[in-house]
Amino acid sequence: MEFNVQTTGASNDIEKATRMARSMVSMYGMSEKFGMMGLESLQNRYLDGRSVMNVSERTGADLDEEVRKILDACYDKAVKLLENNKEKMREIAEFLFTKETMTGDEFMEMYASVPESFDF
Repeated sequence: MEFNVQTTGASNDIEKATRMARSMVSMYGMSEKFGMMGLESLQNRYLDGRSVMNVSERTGADLDEEVRKILDACYDKAVKLLENNKEKMREIAEFLFTKETMTGDEFMEMYASVPESFDF
């Protein structure tokens, strides 16, 4: 957001977020569209943990759309969070640039010093 440049650095984060959102919809009943319907199950849970679809191709496409909606909503919220706290993020980045690491106490001290800390 800061430099308006997209990189490949978040590829693992995107993969994990997609997997989590998919599980929310397909296994944990966290979708208004599908409710408590089990769309996917884990096969060989203790070996490879591969998921198996229990639905038609059409429902699978609808599942993908639900996952996309969750990811889009989370992305929008993350962008808003970063935009609303741009100055604080710059301050933290400058601190890390000079010291390279930050303790939890140092972070909380910086966090507490801002009147409107990390508004959602």
